[in-house]
Amino acid sequence: MNKRTYTHQGFTLIELLIVVAIIAILAAIAIPNFLAAQIRAKVSRAQSEQRTTATALESYMVDNNTYPWYNNPHDDAAEGEFYTPLTLTTPVAYVSSLFNDVFPNLSSDKDTHEAHPFHYKHEEESPGQVGACYESCYDLPAGSGNYKWLVSSHGPDVDDDEMETLYDPTNGTTSSGDIVRFGP
Repeated sequence: MNKRTYTHQGFTLIELLIVVAIIAILAAIAIPNFLAAQIRAKVSRAQSEQRTTATALESYMVDNNTYPWYNNPHDDAAEGEFYTPLTLTTPVAYVSSLFNDVFPNLSSDKDTHEAHPFHYKHEEESPGQVGACYESCYDLPAGSGNYKWLVSSHGPDVDDDEMETLYDPTNGTTSSGDIVRFGP
C-alpha cells in the first residue's frame, strides 16, 4: 500500500497574528488621517459658503445702500446671537437658501441638534461690535478694523468661545478658534 504524504498547506497561528497586527497598525495610522481629512473638508466648505454669503451681502448692499438687518427666526437677541438674515433669500434671491454652519455649537444647552445659519453682525445695527472690537479681539493688524460686517462659524472645536481666536489650520484640525469672514 502506498502511504500518502500530506504537506501542510495552511498558515500557522503566529503568521496569522503577525498579519492581523500589521493590519491593526495600518488602520491606527489611516483612521486619524481620514478623520482629519473630513475636518479639513468641512473647514473648506465653511470658508466657501462664507465667501458666497459675502458676495450675497455685498450684492444686497449695492441694491439697497445698506446691509441687511437681522430677521432670522433663530435670532436670540437676549443672548446676542444673530444669524444670517433671511432677506438674502427673499424677495430677491441673492442666495437660493441660507447656508447652515457645518460646525454647530454643541456646547449650548438649547437646540443642540438643530442646524443654524452662520452668525452675522453688521456695524450699523451693532455699533462697535464689528470694527474696532474685532481688531483687538482677534489680534488683527492695527488699522484693519474698519469692517462693516462679519459672518462666523464656531470652527472645528465647536466651542462657543465668544469668538476670541481665529481658526488656524497650522495648529491642527481641532484648533480652537472660529472661522470668520470680515467685509469689506
